[in-house]
Amino acid sequence: MSGGGKETPRQAMIGMMYLFYTALLALNVSAEILTAFTLVDGSLRKTNSITEGMIGSAVEDFTKAMSTNPAGTKKYKDLADEVVEAANFSYSQIQHYKIALVGTLEGVYTGDYTAEYTPSSKESLDQTDASIETALRDKWSADMPDATDKNLVDIDDLVSKKDDNNVGGEIFIQKGQGQKVADQREAYRAKLIDIIDRATDNKVESSVAAKESLAKSLREMLNTNKQKSESDDVDSVDWAISNFEHLPAAGVLTLMTKMQSDVRNTESMVLSYLLNQIGKSDMKFNAIKAVVNAPSSYVLQGQEYKSEIFIAAYDSADNPEILVGGSAIPVKNGVGVYTGSTANVGAKSYNGVIKLKNKSTGEVKEYPFKGEYEVGQSSLSVSPTKMNVLYIGVPNPIEITASGTPSEKIVASISSGSLVKQGGAGNYVANVKTPGEVTISVRSTEGDGKTLGTRKFRVKKVPDPVAVVGSDKANKRGGNISKAVLSAQAGVKAELENFDFDMKFQVVSFRVSATIKGFAQDAQITGAAFNANAKQIIQQVPSGGKVYIEDIKAKGPDGTTRDLGTLCFKVR
Repeated sequence: MSGGGKETPRQAMIGMMYLFYTALLALNVSAEILTAFTLVDGSLRKTNSITEGMIGSAVEDFTKAMSTNPAGTKKYKDLADEVVEAANFSYSQIQHYKIALVGTLEGVYTGDYTAEYTPSSKESLDQTDASIETALRDKWSADMPDATDKNLVDIDDLVSKKDDNNVGGEIFIQKGQGQKVADQREAYRAKLIDIIDRATDNKVESSVAAKESLAKSLREMLNTNKQKSESDDVDSVDWAISNFEHLPAAGVLTLMTKMQSDVRNTESMVLSYLLNQIGKSDMKFNAIKAVVNAPSSYVLQGQEYKSEIFIAAYDSADNPEILVGGSAIPVKNGVGVYTGSTANVGAKSYNGVIKLKNKSTGEVKEYPFKGEYEVGQSSLSVSPTKMNVLYIGVPNPIEITASGTPSEKIVASISSGSLVKQGGAGNYVANVKTPGEVTISVRSTEGDGKTLGTRKFRVKKVPDPVAVVGSDKANKRGGNISKAVLSAQAGVKAELENFDFDMKFQVVSFRVSATIKGFAQDAQITGAAFNANAKQIIQQVPSGGKVYIEDIKAKGPDGTTRDLGTLCFKVR
């Protein structure tokens, strides 16, 4: 009541008369009102068809966007699928109760319509609904030949008792199905609001404002608030009662069509919102240029030159911030220029981050990067082409370098023998066994591992050593020598003269001979040292006599035994 005190007898009488009058109106709904309900219902159904066409177009737009921009679309396409699924379920629930109402009114269904309409029960209930609808269309087919065609006649048109105001109240009020419709309407509303929240960048103020505006519209269009009673300004009438109680069947069907319209309209609104989010957070650029990016601009003969050629977009009016090692570098037309140090030889690396502000959202995104370059030593290569020789039996040191390729990425091999790394970068040792010719091949582990080049080397035996006795250069290889000096020598040595390799030959045998008092005497020695017999012969040689060191044999590291000839000394 409008007053705050106790109701007077007059007010009570007026209220009772009003209720009685309302009941009379409900019992005597005019044909004009029923016709009006039917017209409104038909108009709403046409509007729903148009809205469904718009929804179909929106779904096609998502499909097209997925084909052109899958990364930027997938999030919103998945959310759109959720919207369509939730809307179809909510729409189907309302249609389920429409069929229950019409089927009961027309006497083709007397079963239990209070079963819970859920995702798990939907398939079974939809089958029951299809049977009811078939029975309805069959019943009307005699009076309405088009009744069997769903495209021509809607279920709402198959009602003869349009003025009935009992069945609607029984189903939706007494049996509580109106509250189930309200519960599903609330669940659908909550689902849509959750979806637009997940689709929105809540860090951007303008995006949040647009989201809240849409959420407000959804709450208004899908509200289940209590309504004001006819006799009081207080919101005291449940949503289900205000929509289903004391209404003729034609009115209930019209309101349910309106509920389906609410579902389709809100579905279309949210799909449009999701479509607008695609690309909203993308960076915007106003300039484009061609870029050629190659791992190296220096290649060797035989190597492939590869480069990446692509289009780069940038904002000429807003350069990004580029940091290398925490320090900003100069940027012009979106391109940063980094100058690296070349003071030391070797591989160099650097890393940094590009900070780019999205003008649409205000968000600053960071894009990390890293780069590498090689600082090489300036060098000059002069090769004596007639001295490309490898010797058998000694470690042959070789240095291998290839311009433009780091030494650690070089692999070398030899056609015969062995070639192993030893020492610092680029240093190898070759060991060969057979005279002739070998080939050293060099390839890179970078890229496809193509051969960088080959070099041929002659393979030779180490030159024969020279037999010597004593340490005095003048007496080593023969000539005049005092008996005392010759007698003081330990034996015979084999020396490699003018040979730069550290290689030793060992004397394995020789013979000492001389003519003493007209008789030839000799001593055969195994090893390099003079034995007692040899020293005795040397002591007995008279002044002016000659001592011969003959058949000198020496063995080298290569396993060969060399014949070093004869030494002749004249004793003073």
